[in-house]
Order: sequence, then C-alpha cells, then structure tokens
Amino acid sequence: MNYIGSKQSLTPFIIQSLQNSFGSLKKMRFCDLFAGTGAVSCAVGFTCKELVANDVEYFSALWLHQRLCGIENYKDWFEKIDGSKFGFVSEHFSTLGAMKRCYFSAQNALKIDGIRSNIEKLKPKISPKLYKALLVSLIDGADRVANVASVYGSYLKNFKFTATQKLRLKECPSCQFTHTKVFNKEGLKLLKEIEGDILYLDPPYNHRQYGLNYHVLNAIARGYVNAPKGKSGLDGYYRSRWCQRQHVKKELVDTVKMANFRYVALSYNSEGLLSPKDIQKLLEPFGHYDRLQTTHPRLRTQKKSPKKEVLEYLHLLELT
Repeated sequence: MNYIGSKQSLTPFIIQSLQNSFGSLKKMRFCDLFAGTGAVSCAVGFTCKELVANDVEYFSALWLHQRLCGIENYKDWFEKIDGSKFGFVSEHFSTLGAMKRCYFSAQNALKIDGIRSNIEKLKPKISPKLYKALLVSLIDGADRVANVASVYGSYLKNFKFTATQKLRLKECPSCQFTHTKVFNKEGLKLLKEIEGDILYLDPPYNHRQYGLNYHVLNAIARGYVNAPKGKSGLDGYYRSRWCQRQHVKKELVDTVKMANFRYVALSYNSEGLLSPKDIQKLLEPFGHYDRLQTTHPRLRTQKKSPKKEVLEYLHLLELT
C-alpha cells in the first residue's frame, strides 16, 4: 500500500538505535502507538516479548491485524466474494454518482461495492480473522486501482493507467505473531489501559490529517460513508491534535505523562510542526534524553516533483 509516513526503509535505523540505547528487545514489551501499516511493529515483533500495535484509523487497524496476527492461504474465498453491485463507492467515489468523483473507474467501483457487500453477508458464517483478511485484500486491491496521486484528499482529473486496470484481489501476508494485540483507539485512551517497556511514537508530523488523506479507504473498511461533502466527498473524519499547531505540544506532554513505560522513542522529521529543540525542551524534564538522526527521501506525490531529503530524528527518553 502507498502509505505516507511509512517507516519501512527506516526500520533498520530505528531497531538498531533502540537496541543500542535501551538494550536487547527480547524481553521487552513494545507498544507501537501510531502503527500505520505496521512496518516497525512487524520488525520488532520477531524479537520482542510482547507487542501492542494501535492505530486510530479503522482501515489501518484492519491492515495491522492481518499483517501481524492474521491468517494465510485464504485466496480460495475470493471467488465466493466476487461480485458487482451499485453501492456507496459507486455513488460517492466514481463517475456513476451525481458528483462524478473520479476516485475509481465505474467498473472498479461496482466491483468494490459488490465484493464489500458479499464480505458483509459472509461475516456471521466466517471467523473474525478471515473477515478482516478479506477486507484487507479488498482495501489493498482498491488502493492499487485508485485514481489518486498518492493520498485521497483529491482525485485526478483524468484516469491514470493503473486506475483503468481491473481490480484484482490478492492475499496479504501475515507474520502470525501469537504475542501481539492490535487496537483501534485514540492514543491517550489506549495508554490508560496498557503498560510496558518501550513506547514507540510515530505520530503525524504536520497539518495533514490521516483521516482526510485516507477517508475513502476508511469508508470501504467500514462499509459505508457518512454524509460526504464537497468535491472530494469528505466525511466526518477523525482530526488528530498532533496535526494542530496549537495542540501538538500539549499532546506530546500528555502522552509522555500517561505512559506507563520505561522508555519512550519518538520518530519525527525536520519538516514537522515541532522543531528538535522544541521536542528536547518538552521531553528533558521527564528523564534522560538523547537524539539520533538520519537522512530520508522526502515523499514525492508525482515523479516530476524534485527529489529532496529530510532529516529523520529519533528522540529517545528514559523515564525517571
């Protein structure tokens, strides 16, 4: 999946830094509070004692469940859920609807609606793991044929080549960890319920809300859309305080205060709302602070965009 902020390429740097600073992860209880699509969780899960992965966006939580502790070998179910039907995707996110929103071709929109409807009909008859796995395969397939540059804040005026291809389902692999729990909660609420050794934070860095950027995938995951508005068809998406300049400092402090953990590690880059000095000033009162950094390519939504590197910081805190 094309997911902004993914730490896939940075995972070796993050894991090595955690081990050098906090010691071996083998006996550690690790929480990835903003896990996204699970790059860091997946890497840590092979070594840590216990793993908690969480994301407030529903489509991400489904993805995390399948990637970390889901099932394998379920492609035989694809024929049983195949179908075509006019539904909420066709109405709100394709040229078939009144607003002519070009997120998906007419053919793919009908197919998404048909498959989504059939998965829901099967829900009472199948296991929760299979239900989630089928939804993840649909989300993945829809994302591969979506007519967007990178995220779903808007669609392209003309259909790009990949968006004209027929939607196909494929199995999404799973690590099948048995020591893992996946949650779909707001970070501060979850911290009231859990404890551990390392709390890893990879929150949004800037004003771009993930609920806005992935509202279409959330709608597919839920099976409905709430009162879409405007040209982009936005619904009542979750608005994170990490994306709001007036709230982000308090959100970081509240998170550390709430953390019942020995260590906190915060990923943040040089284009974020908070500067490295801001973060250091906020974290130092809580314990021993350190900061590491590496370079990382900046996200390019289009191939013609200029290449640029940003500094990726890992802020490390041993709570006292």
